[in-house]
Amino acid sequence: MDADDSPGVGLSPSDKLRIQRFADEHAVAVHVVGSRASGAASVESDYDYVLGEDGGNARLRSAARRTLPRGAAGGEVHPTRGETGIDVFRDRLDRSRPHVSFYPTTARRPK
Repeated sequence: MDADDSPGVGLSPSDKLRIQRFADEHAVAVHVVGSRASGAASVESDYDYVLGEDGGNARLRSAARRTLPRGAAGGEVHPTRGETGIDVFRDRLDRSRPHVSFYPTTARRPK
């Protein structure tokens, strides 16, 4: 399901804007998966992402962890700060499972 077709399950308008901005700036598809895509998210739920069709490279995943929306609980566990509220998976997107996709809408801008 594309972000424009999404009923907005678990994603606020500002979340959608931030995710779309990341997709545009990095010229990569961003797929929201897990409870935010399936409708099972609570207010504190973490955000789960797959970048591109294959999970993206380490640099891209690191940028996503710094930039994309995150929840108040769950997600990857940092050694000193605990739960991060975000998972950025290295796996390929499983299109048979719930997901909301954001595709780049502009050409990549030089930095």
